[in-house]
Amino acid sequence: MHQFKVGQTVKIRPGPKGSPIPDQNYRIVAQLPARNGFPQYRVRNSGEAYERVVTEDQLASLKEADNRQNRTLREKTFGEDG
Repeated sequence: MHQFKVGQTVKIRPGPKGSPIPDQNYRIVAQLPARNGFPQYRVRNSGEAYERVVTEDQLASLKEADNRQNRTLREKTFGEDG
């Protein structure tokens, strides 16, 4: 079951070593079959001439992404309960 809907705007989460993907908004273009147990999506940023295929675990809702950016350095380093 897909968590995100076609047309929804999302962010791509940075990987463990950072992400070469620009920190921009992406629109869900299509829902794709699961890969390794994670639903996949085709996403597009209006500033790029192509679409990307990402798994659901790589995506964050805009609200979740905003909350993550507003955390303190202590929370980012040691977690919410640190």
